[in-house]
Amino acid sequence: MSKGLALFLAFIGMVTMLLLGVALLLGSNRLSFIFHEQRGDAPFVMVNLLDFVDQAAEQRYFDGYARDTLQLVEALGGRQLWAARTDEVLAGNAADGWQLIALVEYPSRVSFIDMVTSGEYRDGLDARAAALERTAVYAGTPRFPFEPELDRSYVVRLTRLGEGADYEAFEDRWGQQEHELLERHGGVLAWSADLNPLVAQAEDQFDRMTVLEFRDAIASGDWALDPERETLVSLERRLFERDVLLSTRTFDVPGTEETHSDVGNSATQTM
Repeated sequence: MSKGLALFLAFIGMVTMLLLGVALLLGSNRLSFIFHEQRGDAPFVMVNLLDFVDQAAEQRYFDGYARDTLQLVEALGGRQLWAARTDEVLAGNAADGWQLIALVEYPSRVSFIDMVTSGEYRDGLDARAAALERTAVYAGTPRFPFEPELDRSYVVRLTRLGEGADYEAFEDRWGQQEHELLERHGGVLAWSADLNPLVAQAEDQFDRMTVLEFRDAIASGDWALDPERETLVSLERRLFERDVLLSTRTFDVPGTEETHSDVGNSATQTM
């Protein structure tokens, strides 16, 4: 073997090892996000679940990170889509009651990567890290648009399928019954997205988020406690490893032109 060929093969080996190291560091979910086939032109929604250290840390988070980040998002052509407090865990564990849920829409994955690698964004990361007790972040691929309203009640459903299950089978078997039960309580399917977990502990790795809209909290509570729904959920457990229901309350985002005094504390978040 010639010296030149040996050096070339050694170089290829080094590149391969480097790529393997990057893959191990980032993980398959992050790599699929970065190298998504439509990374340059397909909009997506970043789904953020947040718990803060305490109330003071939460305020520092807004002041030192969130407001400036929202301006960067808007400069890219993105927007804060929705932010909500979790009022109650209707189904799931106590740890599923995240303090804040936020949806941020970006025009593309490339634009998001450009933002998070910028110096302006990195300047606020220390404030973000210091304020958060825990977080989970997902890249969401919406199935249809979402236009939330302030005077409505929303229930967030986070699900993870069991091994060998798929949502098509779920829709075929239980979809119509779910729809009829929802309609009976005046509810509608407001938004749904497939999730790619980017930052999440094993217990927080979900593959779909669904947002259900009701006229008020009484209607959503009646739906959640309907005996027929409880029976339906017991049957669906064969498909789902995790099935969490969160009663939420919409509120304003700081830094936007319009504010609503009846909404309460403001919040925003991006990854």
